[in-house]
Amino acid sequence: MKKLNRLAFAQFICDKTQEFFPERNYNRAIKPPTGYFGDKFNILPESIKELFLRVTSAADAAAKPTEQHIELEQTTVKGLLNISNTKEANKNRISEAVAQDAKMKIIDSKCAEVLDKLEGSGKDKEK
Repeated sequence: MKKLNRLAFAQFICDKTQEFFPERNYNRAIKPPTGYFGDKFNILPESIKELFLRVTSAADAAAKPTEQHIELEQTTVKGLLNISNTKEANKNRISEAVAQDAKMKIIDSKCAEVLDKLEGSGKDKEK
């Protein structure tokens, strides 16, 4: 090992790995994002918890086709992937799919209305 160039040996190992295993399944290394809420979720009033659960259910439904497509793509990858870049790209693809979903657009619009009313009620009290 001392006589070998370490970089050349590492390249040899990478080349042989590529030769023997030309396709890789990245689904264990690159998982979709999970977990919407933390421990404090249970202190919220029931109607707000129900709203949040419905929103997350709609988001999950909107994300599912894209997540399935990504999982299928990652099953047989030729060559190597940059895992952190791929995770970020996958998250962006899923976010875009959720944002473009018709049901999510309605929820987003209604939430924006509620937030505007909450902002307005705070300004009224200051006057």
